[in-house]
Amino acid sequence: MRSSAGEPFTVPLKGKNPAGAKEILRALLSKDAAANFSKTRLAPTVVKGSVQDGGYGSTALQSVTKMIDDAGKSVFDYNFDAKYGLGSDQLVAWNGFLSGQLDTKGLTSKLKTLLDNAQKSSS
Repeated sequence: MRSSAGEPFTVPLKGKNPAGAKEILRALLSKDAAANFSKTRLAPTVVKGSVQDGGYGSTALQSVTKMIDDAGKSVFDYNFDAKYGLGSDQLVAWNGFLSGQLDTKGLTSKLKTLLDNAQKSSS
């Protein structure tokens, strides 16, 4: 199952206070803070076990939590679009598809063009 966190936190190695930054991350990623995030945003976190049975009343949160739990060690992430500069461009195509302005063929064509251009780019 492909699943990824939406907030890629980093601590700069040569920052003014990396130890302090790590402490902030420890607090943000504590079981209590993660459970509060899941409860208030109805979204899973990277902290295993932060979603109660019942998903705080959200069947969607229950479902996604079950999928992640059932996948076990078979969860992965791969964000190729960020690596090739396709992020904002591909969102235009996807938003067109999701709004009904593009059909499947139109979406596929726009994404293929973006990928072909990325392949040809020397960058």
